[in-house]
Amino acid sequence: MACRAFHGTSFSPEDRARLHIYMYEKTLQDDLKLIPNQEEKEKYTEKFRDWVRTLFNKHSRILSAMITGPARFPTARNEKAHNAYSKALEDFENWRSRAIKAINKRIEDGKPAEQKQQEEWENLKADIDWNIKSCVDIDNGAPYHRQAFTNSIYGKIERLAGNGKSELVMRAIEYVKQVQDENTAGLKKPLFTNRHKIWQLKDVCEKSIQKRKEEHDKGNDEIKFEGGVIVKNREEDRLQILFNEKPDAETISRLKHNGFRWSPRFKAWQRQLTTNACYACARVIPLTERLAI
Repeated sequence: MACRAFHGTSFSPEDRARLHIYMYEKTLQDDLKLIPNQEEKEKYTEKFRDWVRTLFNKHSRILSAMITGPARFPTARNEKAHNAYSKALEDFENWRSRAIKAINKRIEDGKPAEQKQQEEWENLKADIDWNIKSCVDIDNGAPYHRQAFTNSIYGKIERLAGNGKSELVMRAIEYVKQVQDENTAGLKKPLFTNRHKIWQLKDVCEKSIQKRKEEHDKGNDEIKFEGGVIVKNREEDRLQILFNEKPDAETISRLKHNGFRWSPRFKAWQRQLTTNACYACARVIPLTERLAI
């Protein structure tokens, strides 16, 4: 199939075939490194092969005047074949990106809550440890700014507090305090003073949890427009646009340009529920300027 794909465009179709098979194989192997589940690897591999067959078939319709000769060369038909192949190649790259994200999301969603939280903590702890080590190096003469690394620790914990991740916030604060008190890392001075705002992040976290609960209790709001409905889905923290029919290419382009992404799960175009999302929605659906959080 690969040889046929380049029969009309190359004097050495076998060499071109070998090169493209090698390139596709390398791409597949790189993709499989991003997929941890064996069953998902096998499904992805089979679909990948289907795409390669499609691309070879479409390329086999492309001709070169150097190979076939210029007499009565089908220019219009060849241009159409070129465009069809280019479109298939673009669709293939988009499929790869979407498929890997979807696979890893399914795997992540399938993990027990305890496993997710433990993995999240291990990643956070590793990040804190790296910043602590950098501070130790600076204490011993490394030519960097110590505050940049302490700010990094604080910033990550602060974001978790804003998202209501109370258990992670408490573990992180207790871990930082333990490192400072026991000083097993070799710090020459504390990471944070007693008056630093990192020690108030527990209160920030509790306020965030309460605010999310109040938002959730409000339920969802819907605003109808000609051709669909806009949903402020507070439970999922998403602003969603549901169309009665598939929107035209221009509308889809505006949706993507304004940060909306298609959700197969909800059959909706959506983005995180923020004030900016409402402004973006108004740019896509002009009659919804009054939409407010």
